[in-house]
Amino acid sequence: MPADLAESDEYRVLLLPATRRDAEAAGLLLRAAKLKCEICQDARALAQEIETAVGAVLLTDAAFQDPHIQDTLEALGRQPTWSDVPAVLLCRSDYRSDIADNALRLLRNVTVLERPSSSRTLLSSVKAALRARERQYQMR
Repeated sequence: MPADLAESDEYRVLLLPATRRDAEAAGLLLRAAKLKCEICQDARALAQEIETAVGAVLLTDAAFQDPHIQDTLEALGRQPTWSDVPAVLLCRSDYRSDIADNALRLLRNVTVLERPSSSRTLLSSVKAALRARERQYQMR
């Protein structure tokens, strides 16, 4: 993805972190990689941001306990037919696998990573998601 496109809202990564510390760490990591990101406070805010422009979504298994996660899923469902917003989901290894299984069922384009994950793995997954999104934008 060319650097000038990375500044476009169409390529921004929307974050729904489990904690403020996670938000700070992920935001620093993505910005250091020259990726534009927006930290969302809850699933309702994430849904609103998805409606404007999005490159990829980064969230944790905790998002599925948010009372407004359905708003996010509905926003993803309202995307144009050409759009399949990629999501990267971080799941704790000691957590029940049904959350990851549920995410795989509900999200059409998701990569599930075990949490904690290495910075390299996380960045690689997010960049792959953005490359996939770039191909979608080229096809529209």
